[in-house]
Amino acid sequence: NTISVEVTAADGSTTKTYTITVTRAASSNADLSNLSLSTGTLTPTFASGTLSYTASVAHDVTSVKVTPTLADAGATVKVNNVAVASGTASSDITLNVGSNTISVEVTAADGSTTKTYIVTVTRIAPTYTIDAISNQTFPALTTGYTNGTQETKTLTIQNTGTGSLANVAVALSGTNAGDFDITQPPVTSLMSGDSTTFTVKAKDNLVAGTYTATVIVSADNLTPVMFTVTQIVSAVPTYTIDTISNQTFPALTTGYTNGTQ
Repeated sequence: NTISVEVTAADGSTTKTYTITVTRAASSNADLSNLSLSTGTLTPTFASGTLSYTASVAHDVTSVKVTPTLADAGATVKVNNVAVASGTASSDITLNVGSNTISVEVTAADGSTTKTYIVTVTRIAPTYTIDAISNQTFPALTTGYTNGTQETKTLTIQNTGTGSLANVAVALSGTNAGDFDITQPPVTSLMSGDSTTFTVKAKDNLVAGTYTATVIVSADNLTPVMFTVTQIVSAVPTYTIDTISNQTFPALTTGYTNGTQ
């Protein structure tokens, strides 16, 4: 800033000019007035003097944008070393599963004063679960049942986790595993919320007895889910009573008193 001081002598013609150059130092304000995420909430609540923050996002959130707002218009800001205009969202920042560190560096107008805000965003790991399947008991059969009349149960595998399930399969185990027929699900990859089905039934021509097997549902990253299936086969009923022998009453004599027989 230039300031001129001009002096004119008493003769009215002689002049002298003094020049003062005042240099006003640039601002050293390297604060943000606000900081926000496109997804997730900062903890603690933003304050310009607080430099470290955390936030958590769901597994299906794969990226986030950061919007920094400068307290001084002459300052500049970078998000992960990429310049961003004050009050404008950064480009998408890819999030890995787990902890992700994002730096927001402010350089004051003086060009030397800096302040770095750190945001640690945790992307929650996926969960791998399916809806529970209860133990199954089939309607009882009688030996000699017509093949194909035994009940076929259609059961649903529902992905209730946040992660995708791959290589979904079912299997039988246990002493009576060979006495049941099971089909593989037609869809073996399930996104979160998706479902598929499979069937299970007792085999033909089973003799009388109680048959129980364990069904195991498996998939990559899934803790195996197990339940039992039970089929009772009863013998054909028989209809008999205990033998009653021939009966001979005590001998009577003619003229016996009525009621004494």
